[in-house]
Amino acid sequence: MLSGAGSLSGLQIANPDGFKSESAITVKNATLALEPGSLMAKKIVIRKLKLEQPGITYERTLSSSNLDKIMEAIQKNIPETPEDSDEARFQIDDFQILQAKVKLGLTALGGKGVEFTLPDIVLKNLGKEGAGLTGAELAKEIMKTVLASVLEKGAGQGIAGFSETLKGALSTGNSQAAETVKKAKSLFNNVKSLLPSTSPGATSE
Repeated sequence: MLSGAGSLSGLQIANPDGFKSESAITVKNATLALEPGSLMAKKIVIRKLKLEQPGITYERTLSSSNLDKIMEAIQKNIPETPEDSDEARFQIDDFQILQAKVKLGLTALGGKGVEFTLPDIVLKNLGKEGAGLTGAELAKEIMKTVLASVLEKGAGQGIAGFSETLKGALSTGNSQAAETVKKAKSLFNNVKSLLPSTSPGATSE
């Protein structure tokens, strides 16, 4: 606490009920640096928070995904309280997700799919303005950016491989194979319409 530095390894976020993959997010290593004096203040100031080589599973059903469900749960925990409430609030000057490995899968195939690496995600000045952000608000901002990056990257280079994975996983004699592949492709069409809007107070690189 006196140095304002710390690390965490082996963090795992489980999937919501109904999804087949082992977990939603795993973090190999996380490090942070904060202002020790802010621990006693209303707003805790974190200078840098870095997640290295996290594993992210984006598993879809025909109607939703595991990350969407996690976002919904986070949204329910965002308080409808004024900024001067007693709830802890945070500021993160530099948040980084580096070399994230993504698995894109379908629940109908037991979570099977394709894998790719996300471009590094950098967010600046989260919660810098005003009283800062609550833990749930921070989680929402971060998850929103992660989900947008997964969808964009998945649409750009995951579709072809995903279709091939489906064809290999399904019996060639199955008359529903072609229709299943078509539905899988449709899940990642019109990605821009699914992307969350950019929020004020945060910038990405």
